[in-house]
Parts: sequence; structure tokens; C-alpha cells
Amino acid sequence: MNNLQRRPSFHGDFSVWVLTSAGGGGKLRASTTTRHSVLELVADLDDAMSLYLLENRMYGMTSGAAFGSTGYHVRDEFLSAEGCEALLAQIASYREKNVLPRIHRPMKGRSLRYSVIDGERIQRDLENIWTLYQGKMNEFVNKLTGISMEPLANSRAGVNVNIMPPGRSEYRWHYDRTTITAILYLNRVEGGETVLYPNYRILLEDPRRVRLQSLLDRALQLRVIRGAFGKKVVVEPRPGRLVVMRANRCWHSVRGVRGSSERINVILSYDVPGAEYPMERGLDTYLYTQEKTASSDPNYAR
Repeated sequence: MNNLQRRPSFHGDFSVWVLTSAGGGGKLRASTTTRHSVLELVADLDDAMSLYLLENRMYGMTSGAAFGSTGYHVRDEFLSAEGCEALLAQIASYREKNVLPRIHRPMKGRSLRYSVIDGERIQRDLENIWTLYQGKMNEFVNKLTGISMEPLANSRAGVNVNIMPPGRSEYRWHYDRTTITAILYLNRVEGGETVLYPNYRILLEDPRRVRLQSLLDRALQLRVIRGAFGKKVVVEPRPGRLVVMRANRCWHSVRGVRGSSERINVILSYDVPGAEYPMERGLDTYLYTQEKTASSDPNYAR
């Protein structure tokens, strides 16, 4: 059995509303006096999670069981407005000195159109985001899921800054390679909503069965099937809002951005120790470069 088969399992079958009741609780410590102080603006995890766990215990469930039953979690004010502004300023400074790749991968329905700062560049030049990925966010994800997750060995894919200008930008429908993805929004825009179908996949244990996995995924994506069995969740971008999802089981995309402002968010991915991804090389080329790829969808490449 290879590492991909040893995925974490979540237990429980509980009501969806329990996850949302914790809101954005937790203390915020505001300080912007040093270049590292943006991390102090992250909500206090002990306070934030204590309310969440208390509410879950009232209904006889653990944190991991509650998250597993819904497949996603939304928390407002995970990062304060000041923290978002600090990260946006650092990203803007980086962009003044560096040219970002503009990715366009045409797809039927909704294409992939965006610019990206990949994890290798973040590790080198955006220290606050890298430290958040390695520390506070990882801690939060582990408490939320009840499972020991870790940052990806592939730093390029582990944490990204996605930038979607208004107009024709959008992000295609897909499942992620990883067990957990967290989306941290840094600004408010018109449009640009993340659309989720959480816990909506029959995920095969054997990653070599690519053709069968593709057929199963396409069947579930049919409108009549989605309408009968899927639960559609729409999340609007708001500064400091965090979405955590079971990403390899959550079909999701981003609607086009309207208005005059760019949509800027941080994508942070986690998985169990030793996780491997057969499609990794082709998928990285597809997501982070303008090079041609052998497959129109590397998620299903052999």
C-alpha cells in the first residue's frame, strides 16, 4: 500500500450548522511595529478553538468529526484587517520588483485565468506568509481536523498567492491533490466567490485507476446529479476570512471577478506525512508556468 492510500479518515454524521456557529471568535492582538508582527494579528488559536470544541462536545462530537461531516469550515476574522493590509503591502512590494506569470488554460465552462506567486518565491521573498504557512495555519488545521497534517514537501505547491484581476479572470472547476486546502482572503471584491461542493467525490484508494476516477468525477459533475446529491456552498471574499476544505473531496472553483479591484488570496495546502502525488510534475507545470502541457487536465494524467 502506498502513501496515497493512507489518507486520514474523519468520523461522524452531524448537522452542518454546528460548524458555522463558532463565528469569528477569538482575540486579536494588533501590532504592526516590526516586519514579523503581522503574525500577531492572527486570531488566538486557543481561544478560537476552545469555543468550537465546547460547542461540539455539547452534541457529543469531536472537532475532527464535525469537520469531517461537513467537509469545510468558514471562519471570519482569522486575520485582522491590519494583518491583511500588511500582507497586501508586502505582496505589492514584491510585484514591483518581479514579473508574475499569467496563466491561461482554456477549459469548457470555466477556464483557468490568474497570476500566481508560487511557494518557492514565497519562501525566498515573503517571509510572513511562509511563517504563517509553517506555523499558525498548520496548527489551526490540525486542531480543526483532529489529525496531524504537515506542510507539503513540494514547497512550490504548498503555499501560493493567487491574484485575479477584474475582467476575464476565473479559476476552473477541480479537486485538489491534497487532503486539506485553506484559502485566506486578503481583500473584498465584487464577484470572485469560491463555489464549493464539499464532501462530493467518490475517491478511489488506488491512484493508478486514473480513468475510472475521471469517469466517477464526471458523473458526479452532471447537473442532474449535482442537483440531487450535491450541496452548493458559495463563499464571498472578505478580508481575513478563512475557508478550510477537504480539498481532494471538494469540487470547487472561483467565479469571475467584476468591478475594478483585484482578488488576492493566499492558498495553503497540507497533507499527511509522506503523501505522494503521481500527477505532481505535470500539474505544477500547468499551474505555475505558461508552458504547454501534455494533458488538458493533469489531475487525470497517467
